[in-house]
Amino acid sequence: MNWRDFLHPIGGTLVVLAMMMLALYVLSEPRRLHPEDCVEQASASDGSATEISGSEPSVAAAPSEHCDPEAQPDRSTAEKDLFAQRIMAGAAVVTGLFAGLSAWFVVLTFRGQQTQFAAERRPWVMFEHVEFLHYPHYDREAGWVFSYVVVLNNVGQTPAVHLTCECEIANEGEDMDAPMRKQAALRERLRANRNVESSALFPTDFFAKEGSLEISRDELDEIRARDQEGQDPKDWVQHMTIYPIIYGVVRYESPHGGEVHTTTFMHQVTTEDRGFIGGFVFDPDSTSSDPVVSQINLKPFYKGSDAD
Repeated sequence: MNWRDFLHPIGGTLVVLAMMMLALYVLSEPRRLHPEDCVEQASASDGSATEISGSEPSVAAAPSEHCDPEAQPDRSTAEKDLFAQRIMAGAAVVTGLFAGLSAWFVVLTFRGQQTQFAAERRPWVMFEHVEFLHYPHYDREAGWVFSYVVVLNNVGQTPAVHLTCECEIANEGEDMDAPMRKQAALRERLRANRNVESSALFPTDFFAKEGSLEISRDELDEIRARDQEGQDPKDWVQHMTIYPIIYGVVRYESPHGGEVHTTTFMHQVTTEDRGFIGGFVFDPDSTSSDPVVSQINLKPFYKGSDAD
């Protein structure tokens, strides 16, 4: 729970309290008549009596109770009683405000404890590794086939439910941002859809996902045509270079509240001699298995791996 969560209730309560105290001060100020007020009232009373009686002698008006010295103590006592009643009402309002503020603090504390508990007790499915089940296979008519296995581990405190893992392959040449865009789209799709055939992964347990991914011969021909575009046919080379990248998304839920979490990973298919560039070179028209297949491996990509 962040300390800023308390600013809104505290600030609002202080403003309300200040307005209440100001209102109490203004409303509870007793109105006392000054001597000149009494003189004005007496003059007004004399004038009224003269106008009513005409030529008859005016009768002195009875002194107002506000100006009557004998009535002043009684009025002062009443005003004090009214002031005390207003103070008691204001105190009740202030007490209620403080009670509400205390209740709000209790709610915030409870929510903070819930959030902390959920964070401490939530499942955490981490990506362990991905590897080929056997050497990649190349067929002149069908293209490349990559069989793989992904291993996951739940390092959290509670089971991960509705767990599913999907992998795809991107072969966009030197456009290294294309796999990121495709992975983001896959992540959003899995986050929004629960797989009815999903699994549960308990704490400290491992989960293995096997599958295969393909790059068809049609895709290879498109890549070769794109690479040869604008070149003189005599400059065309027999071998071609591809940059396959395998990416995956793991989607699972917490058993407390069903909060959705995801873990992503991304590896490039390459040979050691390619270094940071990645990819590999092969002869697409070879009728036999290219020796390069024994050198192809998976290496973590420099981006595309995170967890939430």
